[in-house]
Amino acid sequence: MALSVSRFKARFKQEIGVPPAENVLRRKISEAKKLLVRPGATVTVVAFRLGFSSSQYFATVFKRYTGNSPGALLTHRQGGAKTG
Repeated sequence: MALSVSRFKARFKQEIGVPPAENVLRRKISEAKKLLVRPGATVTVVAFRLGFSSSQYFATVFKRYTGNSPGALLTHRQGGAKTG
């Protein structure tokens, strides 16, 4: 059964609870939280690894979904010493 794009989006939201684009962002942010706690991780590297167009956009999305900046996670991981 083929679906139009609009019908797919509606069906996806009905089944999953969020639109496809939001689901993708949520999954990326979930993965980002795992990557940012790894030694040597930087906001910029994680942002580009997950397909964000810039580290600034990544930081905006990360804060929207988590309430904290990605840099705050780095600071917590390193016990107060923040890196780029």
